[in-house]
Parts: sequence; structure tokens; C-alpha cells
Amino acid sequence: GLDQYHVLGEIYAKAQARNVEKCMIIEDGGCQGGRNCKLGPCVGILHDDYDGNIGLEGMNGSELTERVFHNIATQDDVDRLWDSVEKAICVMAEESKNEQDAPPL
Repeated sequence: GLDQYHVLGEIYAKAQARNVEKCMIIEDGGCQGGRNCKLGPCVGILHDDYDGNIGLEGMNGSELTERVFHNIATQDDVDRLWDSVEKAICVMAEESKNEQDAPPL
């Protein structure tokens, strides 16, 4: 399977392919704590508007509960993770556009 640095590189490459690598910080971090060390490599997603990791659509039940993608060990896992990130970016962009298009109160 992929090690944590390969996962990091794959995520960065996907961000570059979509020209969003300058809009986000992609970095290696410490263990996500608890039993997650046994489920690694793990990936947490942070957003400035929230405290700590966020859960994303596409996470399985335990991942969503812990707000961490577990066992990202294959290219399919990286693809699933990136699909979740990309969907979240699209939803947030659409919400931002709708807020800008809304008539003033």
C-alpha cells in the first residue's frame, strides 16, 4: 500500500491538476490520535471556519464519527478522499455564489 508521503504527494498532485493547490494547505501532520494510528495512513481535513477536522460526504461511518479518513493505502482510497474534498469545494463555492447573488436585505 501507499505510505503517508505517497498519499501526501498524490493529494497534492490532484490539487495541482485542478489548479487549487494555492487555495489550500496540504501538509504532513501528526498522528490523528487514539486508535487511528493503527488505521493509517489517515487524512484529516481542516477548514478555517471550523474547529478541528471536519467530516465530509463520502466518509464511511467510523471515519465520519472521528472526522478522519482511515487507511488511505491505495489509489482508490486517494480517489475516494479527493472526490469528497472536491465535492465539498464545489458545494462551498456554490453557497458562496448564492450568497453573493442574493438581493440585499
